[in-house]
Order: sequence, then C-alpha cells, then structure tokens
Amino acid sequence: MTTADRHPGDALDIPTRSTELVRALDQIESGWRPQHQSVELDAAGSRGDDIIVGLTHAFKVPREDGIQGATLKLRLTSGDPRSSNDFILLDRAVSHIATQRRTRIPLIFLRDLLAFSHVQDDAYDFEIDLKSVPVRFLSPGHPSPSRPELFDLTGDLEDGRLNVIVAGESKVDFSDLTIRLLDPPGVVN
Repeated sequence: MTTADRHPGDALDIPTRSTELVRALDQIESGWRPQHQSVELDAAGSRGDDIIVGLTHAFKVPREDGIQGATLKLRLTSGDPRSSNDFILLDRAVSHIATQRRTRIPLIFLRDLLAFSHVQDDAYDFEIDLKSVPVRFLSPGHPSPSRPELFDLTGDLEDGRLNVIVAGESKVDFSDLTIRLLDPPGVVN
C-alpha cells in the first residue's frame, strides 16, 4: 500500500471500539491529557495538538486452548521512533483510565520498542511480542514515568479482546493482532 492508497475517513479507517475503550478516550480528552484530540486511523490532528487513536481487537479463544503468545503489529506514521515521546496504552492502562483509577498506569513508549522497521517516508512497522513488553509506569504525583521493565501481557487477551490506544504525534495506519494458541490436551505435533 502506498501513501496514495490511503484515504482518511473511509470505512476501513473507523475501527471497532469497546465500551471501555470509548470511556477511556473520553477521559483522556476531557481531563487526563486534554491536549490530546481523538481521531480515526490515517488521520492527523487538526488543532496542532497531539492525537489519540483507539481501537479494539475482538476475537474468540477456544476454551480448551490456551494462549501461547501473541504479536501486535502497528504501522505508524511518525518522526524518528528512537527520539519519540509517543506511547501506547493496552488493556490494563485503558481499564485504569476508563474507571478513573489513580494508580500506576502502564505505558509502552515507542522509543523502548526495539523491533521496528522503516517502511517508507515516515512510516514504521512496530512488532510487539506481548510475552515480553517494555513497560513504564506513570504514577500519580510523579511527572516522569519509571524506567522500562519487561512484562508478559498475554493474560490481557483471555477475555477475547485487546484495547489499544496510540497517543502522541503518530498516525496509525493499521493494527494487526496475531495470536498463537497452545495445542489442546492430547494433540501431539
């Protein structure tokens, strides 16, 4: 897909959003980070402020199977990710914000993600292995987040959805979630 193939505002750019994600986006816009403006995929902010893009991956996990691992792939149009302050919020952070819990909020900064590749122009593909995610925590009363620590976030997938928010100056071109299931008991590969 080239830049000419992108058509901001078409049906593919309006992502599915869970109720919890919508509440979190409302909280971010109204108070938590009011300088952020919510937009759809492939769209940039209109006020010159940072933007937020939220989407929900919904899926079914067979009861007899467990989740072995998962990879979240995001294509973002951004400046150099190594110097970016843009960040990603996944399920736990979305839940904290939606319910207005003033506890440590887990953030994933683009600059902490080592698995990214330059696609074209300012587009980058990020692959996040949910078994090993560099997470920083933002605590109430502390202006700076903690140092990154690696966490396994595959447990966030057990309810059959993954809420994703990208905040900052990056446009989200697409998001793809790949889930690897354990073999059911009695199955030998």
